[in-house]
Amino acid sequence: MLKVFLINPPIHNFLGDCRGNTTPLGLMYLAAVLEKAGYQPKILDAESAMLNWEELTEKIKQENPDIIGIGGTSLGLPALYKTVEICQRVAPQAKIITGGSGTTFEPNKILKNLPAVEVVVMGEGEKTILELMNYFEGKKNLKEIKGIAYRNNNEIVINQPQEFIEDLNSLPLPAYHLLEPTFLAYTGTHHAEETYGIKTPNAVIMASRGCPHRCIFCSNGQVKNRRRDPQKVVDEIEFCLKLGAKSFQFYDDEFVGTNPTQNRWIEAICDEIIKRKLNHIAYIVQGRCSPFVELKTLKKMKEAGFVWIWWGVESGSQKVLDRIKKDTTIKDIKNSFQLAKEAGIKSLMFIMVGLPGETEEDVLQTGKLIEEIKPDQVRFHITTPFPGSAIWEELKVKNQIEDYDFLHYNTRGKAVHHTDTMSAAKIEEAFRLLVWRYESKKINFVKMFFRSFLSFKEFKKLPTRIRKVLVFVPRWLKIKLMPSPST
Repeated sequence: MLKVFLINPPIHNFLGDCRGNTTPLGLMYLAAVLEKAGYQPKILDAESAMLNWEELTEKIKQENPDIIGIGGTSLGLPALYKTVEICQRVAPQAKIITGGSGTTFEPNKILKNLPAVEVVVMGEGEKTILELMNYFEGKKNLKEIKGIAYRNNNEIVINQPQEFIEDLNSLPLPAYHLLEPTFLAYTGTHHAEETYGIKTPNAVIMASRGCPHRCIFCSNGQVKNRRRDPQKVVDEIEFCLKLGAKSFQFYDDEFVGTNPTQNRWIEAICDEIIKRKLNHIAYIVQGRCSPFVELKTLKKMKEAGFVWIWWGVESGSQKVLDRIKKDTTIKDIKNSFQLAKEAGIKSLMFIMVGLPGETEEDVLQTGKLIEEIKPDQVRFHITTPFPGSAIWEELKVKNQIEDYDFLHYNTRGKAVHHTDTMSAAKIEEAFRLLVWRYESKKINFVKMFFRSFLSFKEFKKLPTRIRKVLVFVPRWLKIKLMPSPST
């Protein structure tokens, strides 16, 4: 039976001091369906294990697999490239396939630049991976398999998309037992340790897949929302608790706020959690600010142990929200946060800076919305044009992407683009303006200035730090004096 080695590449070898904190659910689902079908899969999360290239090389040699599957995001593509090169060198007999969001939207690029890659899997891979196993066993032709890209006589062929899995209940539980390192090596979401009430290790769960909305910054596209049976969702919670999980994050694109029927599904999950006496465990979900957010549902979530909702707000300017096709209003945003507060659930607000059409005045409006709502936490990101998103195509056409090095696409470091209204430098400045005022604690300013006197190197930074504060303070005061964002 074919041996399959699934690898999450070690991107920290390029980015330095970083580490993957969440289990690679995509690879774990693939391994689960492969094992159920009688194959011999293993998963190596080389990122979480912090393997260097030499250590990864030895792992591949030891496994000597028949099939190697390598996943990755756009940010992780440089590490994927390096991993493919190593696999080709030390396991030349293995068939190499790639998947994940980083390759799904640029299969031509992968197949052109990586001759060792035989097949690129695009989109959800559980059905596709089994059909590929049939191909490698000589039972199927590549042209019969949906959701893949491959070469045919040096010509790149992209087959029709694979159908989405309608019955998520048919999938086995993620294969934690095939994962290296073990679950206890994962702290969970990178916000968990700094988030009130969330103990680690924090397990991640997908209770549903697909988002039907059309935000231009999202590379997932509009996908039908499919939901698992509430009993099976809570079965997985119990399963992870036995592994040592102390809290949970639902990785659903939008666990709450999508439509009215979703609320009844949420309540069914909550009832099952309460029934099994698992409401002493803390849960995090992501939400969409919409007219469909109901106080009744939020109160049930609170009773079931849901501590945080992370809301994708993006901007405090209605003009910008309309421009990015967010299909939400300032009124929806204010109402959703107010209802969460009434239910006793804490709220984190996600904000993006550098969206198309956004001006400095819009950035200040965002600050005003934050001051009015007063979320429990706020987290800022620089808009980043990932392949597959509408904004990626728009900025490419306008020649407004300035940096195509995916190692810089981390959403918190630098702006890799400019817009019609803001330069990359202005986007970064606006990002710092909001981070310093609303994300950083006041004590950090004190520490920053004290640090300036600890060494000559730090002292040289003092004039720059003072200038930044003098630039930002007038804008912070302007935010205070602005009228409330229009509803």
